[in-house]
Amino acid sequence: EMRALAVSLNGTAGAGGLFSGGVCFSQCALRCNGAVAVTGLGPAAGDDAVTGEGVSDVIGGFFLGGSLEASSVHAVANVPQPAARGSVGFVLERVVWAVAGDVSLEASARRTLSALGSTLDAGGAVRVVATPIGGRVLQHAVHVAQCNASAGGGLVVTGSVAVDEGSRVTVRGGDLVVTALGGVCTAALCPVTFRGGAVLEVSGGDAVSVRVHADAIPVGDAAHAVCFEEAAMAVDVGVFEVRAHVHGGGAHQHSLAAFAALRSSIE
Repeated sequence: EMRALAVSLNGTAGAGGLFSGGVCFSQCALRCNGAVAVTGLGPAAGDDAVTGEGVSDVIGGFFLGGSLEASSVHAVANVPQPAARGSVGFVLERVVWAVAGDVSLEASARRTLSALGSTLDAGGAVRVVATPIGGRVLQHAVHVAQCNASAGGGLVVTGSVAVDEGSRVTVRGGDLVVTALGGVCTAALCPVTFRGGAVLEVSGGDAVSVRVHADAIPVGDAAHAVCFEEAAMAVDVGVFEVRAHVHGGGAHQHSLAAFAALRSSIE
């Protein structure tokens, strides 16, 4: 357990091993009265350890179990090795984050954020910015499963996102803005996806809005830009806007939609 007025964590992943990470917290409790800043970097350029047979993941910041309390969190990761089997900015697995103010996660990696079984409660805005690397990346930049996320000042996601396996996303008092452009879409990979019992709740009345902008190039025989499948959405806002486009397509594609809602509840 660590208590501090402010925390700054800066790490560069080492070479070799099954897992290589810049910053790793496992089963720790971190309480900070001020801001928490995290910088996680991949191994140095040209380090061939990240492509070896024994390497499975290169991660900028890894949080496994435990908890974090802070006034704000700002985390940046740069994991630029496209040859690595797994290139992830941040992994949050079974952690509880309670943040009084804003949360910002920015990463250049194959996947920006992977969250499993975690809780994030932010009193302010939550911002996730993804810069995917490695050409056509056939996975979501942000993947959330079995999680509860709450933002009191709005939620902004730049990059493709999947909310899955019963996850609940609650946005109150601020805008929800999702922008996922320039990627690919397949039957299993829609740029903006809520599925598997996921729940999206946005409240705030006329003062707030929901804006989703997505486009993609289809690969395979089925593709959508924005998809709600076996999910639920409850929205009380002034403006609800979806701008979606699937580029191209051919005779081989039997299912092609900019916006698809399948077996879902939308209120």
